[in-house]
Amino acid sequence: MEKLVIGRFFSASNETSPIEAQLQINKDGSSLLVANDVFSSGSSIYEKYLFGEDAEGRCYSILNAHYKFKTIAAFSGGKKSEVMPGLLLVGERHVKNIDDVLMASFSVKLECKAWFYESVLHRESDFIPPTLKISYLFKYDDLTTIQLESHHDFNLGKRVTTATFSAAMPQALKYFQDAIHCLVTFLSFACRSAIQHGNLTFVDVNEESFEIYYKPAFYPGVSEHCNSLFNHKARDLQERFTRWRNMLEKAPAIFKLYFLGRLSKLDNTVRFLMITQALECFHRIFTGDNDSTFIARVRDVLDQKSYSGALAKLRGSEKLAGFDEIVRGTRNYFTHYNEKFKDCSDEYELIFLTLKVELLVDLYLLSEMGFSAEEFDAIQHHVIDDRFNRLENMSKNYMGDCM
Repeated sequence: MEKLVIGRFFSASNETSPIEAQLQINKDGSSLLVANDVFSSGSSIYEKYLFGEDAEGRCYSILNAHYKFKTIAAFSGGKKSEVMPGLLLVGERHVKNIDDVLMASFSVKLECKAWFYESVLHRESDFIPPTLKISYLFKYDDLTTIQLESHHDFNLGKRVTTATFSAAMPQALKYFQDAIHCLVTFLSFACRSAIQHGNLTFVDVNEESFEIYYKPAFYPGVSEHCNSLFNHKARDLQERFTRWRNMLEKAPAIFKLYFLGRLSKLDNTVRFLMITQALECFHRIFTGDNDSTFIARVRDVLDQKSYSGALAKLRGSEKLAGFDEIVRGTRNYFTHYNEKFKDCSDEYELIFLTLKVELLVDLYLLSEMGFSAEEFDAIQHHVIDDRFNRLENMSKNYMGDCM
């Protein structure tokens, strides 16, 4: 739990008799209201809104809430309730409907330290120069810019990174949520490690400031090793970001599938099947080819001109011959249980095969973002060789410059 607020809360049913309750706010944006009473009679488990105030007079608006626990009848134990907000707003006034709030700007803090490592050595030693200050302006669309700023806070003893989204015309919450999702997934892809974000605030058209809390759909429950594809020094960041946004809009459901293995701990078989499905779907969407077989798609992804040279320079690159058949055979074994491919089902080897397929998908996405052969060469050792030969490299460290 990140924050505990004690206040008096009420609904439309008990506006004149507010209930003292505790509001728990968690780091991931989720929250829970706990009270020794209920906010409405009957068996309804939904509250359109609840309002509250703390001792300092701050206003709390709980929107689209559901009861996690609710006593309908009071016996010796008394009435109790636990309410899960769909959305929580904290400000100087109450809000009944989030759709009525138009926002001019939106800010969010990002835990994207990995994006600022300037070399593999810095990444392995968890070092970022304290003097490094970043201020970068992304264009999200024709209406909105994103000011990304990062510096080392000597009082907190850590790096603080903030993204501020400023719109030329006021927008609803959903618009800013989409923009945040675009930036967070872009940076998570770059770091190859799902990043956390929080401390969301916005300013509405009346220049009133609000804190806003909800658990984003994209929020990592596990922490993965950083294996950065590119960092803040990569060239043409605006072009790459624009391409990422276009790709995301083309295949939002497939990107959910692609990232799922980084957001939660999955069984190895499930993770393998998800990444092979993502490979097939990405190829279908980006090429417009609806007719090719799965193995033909794997071969085409392997043969992409922009990174085929880097793959050819791999130690053990001879293992690429027949790689498409291994991927197909393993997928077919787990989807159809074809005994012909039983040898591909070894759980230990599956972990490393999954890493290889995930690498292949990452290279394909980088190619779609416009990365050149030269840029793929720059990540050959610390990304391509590291992940393709992870089993052989487990006892080795690679020291090379990041992009």
